[in-house]
Amino acid sequence: MKSYGIDFRKRVINYVEAGHSKKETCQLFGISTNTLYLWEKQLKELGHLERQKHTKISSEEISDGREYSLLFLYVKVEVSC
Repeated sequence: MKSYGIDFRKRVINYVEAGHSKKETCQLFGISTNTLYLWEKQLKELGHLERQKHTKISSEEISDGREYSLLFLYVKVEVSC
């Protein structure tokens, strides 16, 4: 997954807010519509566009019986071995 800087994210959001369509914006900046949706959602819910910190858990924590959502593991967690 590619990581975009905060200045780039702000430029993209500002472009949409200036009245351009989301489709046009995504094509111009070379990002997916899902990426734009996630940035808009993050800005609305958290009030910022800074990158999210990911929590690392060890493979032992996963295998010792603790329950983790598969979606959480896929989206938010990097497993350290």
